[in-house]
Parts: sequence; structure tokens; C-alpha cells
Amino acid sequence: MKRLPFVALIVLALAAALLLISRNSGRRLDRSPPAAQPGLRQSSPSAAGTGRAGSNGSAAGGAASPAAPSSAAATSSIAASRQLKGLPAGPPRKRAWDPQFLPGLRNAAEGDPIRFELVDGEWAEGAIRHLTHQDGEVIYVAGQLTAPETGRFFFQKQTMPGNAGDFVGVVELPGSQRAFRIEPTGANGAAELVSRALKEVICLNLPLPANDLTNEVENIPPLNPSTFPANLPIPPYQNGVILLQSLPGASAVLYLDYQGGYTPTWGGIAYDRPTISNSQIFDVWKRVSERYMAFRMNVTTDLRVFQNAPPISRQRCIITPTSTAAPGAGGVSFVGSFQWGGSPDTPNWVFIIAGKSSAEAIAHECGHALGLSHDGQEVGGTNHVEYYGGQGRRLLPASRPMEQRGISVGQQHAGRPGDHLR
Repeated sequence: MKRLPFVALIVLALAAALLLISRNSGRRLDRSPPAAQPGLRQSSPSAAGTGRAGSNGSAAGGAASPAAPSSAAATSSIAASRQLKGLPAGPPRKRAWDPQFLPGLRNAAEGDPIRFELVDGEWAEGAIRHLTHQDGEVIYVAGQLTAPETGRFFFQKQTMPGNAGDFVGVVELPGSQRAFRIEPTGANGAAELVSRALKEVICLNLPLPANDLTNEVENIPPLNPSTFPANLPIPPYQNGVILLQSLPGASAVLYLDYQGGYTPTWGGIAYDRPTISNSQIFDVWKRVSERYMAFRMNVTTDLRVFQNAPPISRQRCIITPTSTAAPGAGGVSFVGSFQWGGSPDTPNWVFIIAGKSSAEAIAHECGHALGLSHDGQEVGGTNHVEYYGGQGRRLLPASRPMEQRGISVGQQHAGRPGDHLR
């Protein structure tokens, strides 16, 4: 027998291999999907054609999806977690927001009664306390409520397009721990009034630091903001407050307000100037700046920098001993107010005046303004701790500026905070 050429042997071997692969591939196509492995979530391809689900949760015209049990378990787990945190388990109730509501108030005056629908036929009644007009149109209304219970509200038209949508607003009902917030959740970002737990829209009861260590000073590593000159001439509009900027030129601005004054928001509050030296302000500003170094954000004490910043890319944090906005708390903030444009702006508050504790409270409340919520701590699956102080008093690194430790101000979460600032 003649030997086959070496090249012919190679060709025959390749042909046999291709035949074997083809057969095995055919067998795999006929097999049912393998069982999910423990610890892994199994997904299934979309239903053929439309990809819509049938009424029984299976793909239209096909068998039940193997991912359905996992999805149901995940949904159940999320619902259980929300219940543990004192949040509604089901989808929120909501209604479309009427874009003609504010224009309809053009003839209203401060002190006039007001009535508007909440959700599902429930109505709110109260009195107007503040109105802002622009070009003959009402762009902001705020007031106090007497029904369905004592509370307060504000509604505002955005003066610039942004992620918050065309309108923003919050109705607070502290007696029942409920809130209603305008959110851009409708078709094509249309505004809707959405029912929420009060704790979902506002930071409640931020604890004061233990032992009242408001002037505590601890050494921290050298930081870039600490190189900013602390001896710049102070212009008259600063009223003696030192000029500081962590990232001059950044469009996103976090303004630390130590000047005292008045805001028509939060029901209208006149707030006192804190008793604090410029060297103490520098220390607080440096610590807050460190927490936001991972983002393109200018932490500043310069009032003009704040005033010149885009209205939908700034936040004013008022540091004051006047705790009218949240008596007994260390600070308070609406969730997401950083992108609420318009006039007046909606500040947040810190009532811890100086030291490391003040800086952590400022970073915490401004984290809420950027859209972050409390993570807290789950203990044994049955107990939720809203403010978890973490381990020890060590500061977290700048790459995680929204999670504070040291005074039990709690962890926060919201996906990847500040991605739009990176």
C-alpha cells in the first residue's frame, strides 16, 4: 500500500474534525437549556418576533421563560428590602402633571388659598406663601398645607432644560410620613406627580455628632485644595467670608454659605450667620473638597461663583445655627436638588458649624442633593439601621466621596453618583 502524502493526511483529519463539530452542534440546538447553576442568575433570550410577554409571564406564544422564577425572587427580595426600610413595596402611585397649573396662578397673590390634586382623587388645600414671576408668568409657588394634613409644598418651572425635566416640586406630609414629588417619568420625560415615602425625597433626622465635638480637628493627608491661597483680598459681597475654590472654572458648583440671610424656600426661613473664623471655614472647606476631588466640581465659598454657575448645575449648602428647616437634626436636604434650576434656588442645610463633623455633614447632605439615598445597615434581616457609622472614625478615600463615616451620618447610594461630573 502506498503511503498517502502528508498533506492529504492533514486534509482528512480536518474534514473529520469539522464533521464531528457539526454533529455536536446539531445535538446542542435540540437540547433544552441547562439548569441554572447555584448562585448564578439565568437569563433567557427574548421571545421571537415581538419580544412581548404573555399574561402568564411566558414569552408570547411560547413556553414559560426559565428566568421568570429568578425575576420573581429578585422582585420579592427588593420588595422585602423596601419594607424593611419602611418604604412602600409596590410600584408608586402617580398622575400626569398639568403643565398649565403654574400659568393658571398668574392672578394669584401671596396669602390666597390654593387647592390641587395629589394622586388617585386625594386633594390638598392650603395657602400660598411665596410666588415668583418671570415675564408675567408664575414660575415658582410655595406654601403651607392644612389638608389632607399639615404640611408644605412647592412647585417650580425649570428655567433651563436638564435631567430633572420641565418641572420640579415636592409636597411634604410629615404626619403620615408621605410625600409627592414631580419626576420626569412619563412618556418622553413628561412630568408626573409621584407618591413617595417622605424619607425617599428628603434626608430625615441626620444625627448630631456624639459628645458635641463640633470643633474637633484631626489631621488628614495633604490635599490639593489645601494649596489654594488663604490670603486673597476679600471683596465686599463676601461680607468678610474667606474666598476659596477647589476647582476654579468647573461648571458644577457646591457653594458653602456662611453669610446668613433669607430664603423663601423651605417655607421661608431667615437664618443666622454662624460664629466661625475664616481659619475654621478653611478647615471645613478643605475636608469637603477632599471628598469631591473625584468629580469635576468646584467647592467654593465665593458667592459670585455660585451666582454665575448654571442654575441646573449648582447647590448651595447653608451652614447656620438656625435649625428651623429640621429642628433637632444635624442637617437636611432634598434628594436631587442639585439639578433643580429656576429661581429661587433650593438650598440644603447643615447645623453643625465647624470641624470634621461639619465637613462630613456637608458632604452627606450635598450627596443627597446629587441624588443619593441612605444605604444604612440591615441587621439580621429584620432590623434596618438608617444611619450606619461604619467602622471607626477613619475617613473614606476621595474616590467614594458620598459615603461618610465618623458621626453616624450613614451611607448613601444611587448607582454611580456623580457620573455626569467625572
